[in-house]
Amino acid sequence: GWRVAEVPRSVRQQRLAAERVERKLAAILTIDAAGYSRLMEADEEGTHNALKQLRCEIIDPKIDAHYGRVVKSIGDGLLVEFGSVVDAVRCAVALQLEMVERNSEVPIQPPKRTYAKRTHYFARNELSRLCNPKRRPPTRA
Repeated sequence: GWRVAEVPRSVRQQRLAAERVERKLAAILTIDAAGYSRLMEADEEGTHNALKQLRCEIIDPKIDAHYGRVVKSIGDGLLVEFGSVVDAVRCAVALQLEMVERNSEVPIQPPKRTYAKRTHYFARNELSRLCNPKRRPPTRA
């Protein structure tokens, strides 16, 4: 059979083995604007400005108020870290409620699917409204 010789550990490897690995628990919230690609195709500058406005007026303040930290931002998506699941859920609900309020004049009813799908629906309508400020939604009869 084969014998495996012991390889002496380098000083660096010994230090790494001796160091205590620190871990932390975190709750992660992902935020994504539904229909973003379609909106960008229709009006790139308007959609980008609308998303920036949403971040400044709603998203970033809610994240800060719930002790969150944006870990990564890619286009229309955010990865947000919270120290507690409760803070992450409260932030998500606060964002959803704010979007519902901002879209209260939009006459179209959201699809009766999952809660997440409704959130995307409201975010998409808000972006649409901000991209087309002169276009008034049709009134209900």
